[in-house]
Amino acid sequence: MTQTPTIGRGRLGQTIASRHGGGRADHEPELRIDHRQALLYTLAKAAELEHLIICQYLYAAFSLKRDASEGLPEELVPTVGGWARTLFRIAEQEMLHLALVQNLLTSIGAGPHLARPNFPVPARSFPARIQIVLLPFGEEALRHFAFLERPEGEPIDDAEQFAALARAQPLPDVDEDEIGPIVADFETISHLYRSIEDGLATLAERLGESRLFVGPARAQATGEHFRFPELVAVTDLASATAASRRSSSRARGRAASGRSRISAACSACSTSSSPRATQTRRSSSAGPWSALTSGQSRAA
Repeated sequence: MTQTPTIGRGRLGQTIASRHGGGRADHEPELRIDHRQALLYTLAKAAELEHLIICQYLYAAFSLKRDASEGLPEELVPTVGGWARTLFRIAEQEMLHLALVQNLLTSIGAGPHLARPNFPVPARSFPARIQIVLLPFGEEALRHFAFLERPEGEPIDDAEQFAALARAQPLPDVDEDEIGPIVADFETISHLYRSIEDGLATLAERLGESRLFVGPARAQATGEHFRFPELVAVTDLASATAASRRSSSRARGRAASGRSRISAACSACSTSSSPRATQTRRSSSAGPWSALTSGQSRAA
C-alpha cells in the first residue's frame, strides 16, 4: 500500500473525478489498494479502529456520575443522564460500523477480525494523528472525539494534550521489498474509508466482481441477526460501497453523524447552567468536571 495523489482508477474514482472537475473531492492523498491482501489488511485495521473507538465512547459514558448518591448535584442529573445516553447511542453506531467492516471482510474471502491492540494503544498501530485513548467525560474528551470524527479537510483542532501530534510527519513511501505490512498514513477516518471504496472499485474492475466477492452469503450478518436495520449483506460492489459509506458517514458532515452529536454535547457542556460546568479548556478529571465524573471509568 503506497500513497499517490492521483485519482482512483476504478469506477468510483472516475465518478469522483467527473463530479469534481477531475480533482479529488477531499484533501488527503489516495492510499492505493491494488491487491486483495492490501484490502484485507486495510479492512482489518479499520475493524480494529472501530473496536477501539467503541471503547473510547463507552469509557467516557461510564465515567459519568449517575445520581446524587455519587455526589452529582440534583439539578444536573437530567443533563448528565442525557450526555450518557448520547454517548451510548454513538457507541451503538460504532458497533454497526464494526459489523459492516466484518461483512466487507467476509465478502472478499476473509474471516471476521475482532482482535485489537490493548490500551494504551501502541504508537505504531495507527498513524500519528489517529490517537485512541481512554478519557473521562469532559471538554478534553469531546474535543478529541470531534477531531477524530471530522470530515476530510475540516479544520478542527484536537484537544490540547495532543497538540504536538500536529507536527508529526507522515511515514515515507515504503519499499515493496520491506518485510511485513505497515499502516499507510491517513489523517481522518473518512479518508480511510474513501480509500477502501477506491480499492474495492479498482479490484472489482481488475478481477471482476465474481472473483473479488468470493465469501459465502451465509457468512453475512444482517438486521435479522442484530437490531440494526442498516446492517446490509455485502455480496457485490454496490453493496460493498454502501457498507463502506455507511461506516464513514459520521465523518461526511451528515446532520445525524456522531461528529454533530459530539459538537452538540460539547456546546451543552460549555453552556450548562451549573457554574461548575461552564469553565472551558480544563482537565476532565479535575476542576469543574470533578462534580460530573468519577475521574476513572467504572468500565476500566
